[in-house]
Amino acid sequence: MLKPMKNMVFVTDMERGMRKTSGGIILTDDNTKEHGIRPRWSKVALIGEDVDFVEVGQWVLLPHGRWTNGMDLDIGNGVEKVWRIDDKEILLVADECPLDDSTYQPS
Repeated sequence: MLKPMKNMVFVTDMERGMRKTSGGIILTDDNTKEHGIRPRWSKVALIGEDVDFVEVGQWVLLPHGRWTNGMDLDIGNGVEKVWRIDDKEILLVADECPLDDSTYQPS
């Protein structure tokens, strides 16, 4: 089993793809330059022992670019895409996925 360093937070299920809000607004996907630059929701997968403000299984909202490139790791449920995030940049925390299931496409 992998164990993160003391203050590290790793996430899975990074929100990706185009989304359409219930009001009909289209949020484009990220081209890493100018289109789709927006906050993203992700599910907390691993936390270091010094992290006390978020728990595994919760969802966090991150400003654009506050995560590493994803890497494929086996964190106990088979191989998944995992990102290390900048824990000081977490905007919101939710106990359940705050995204509409009909438009959500996890990575």
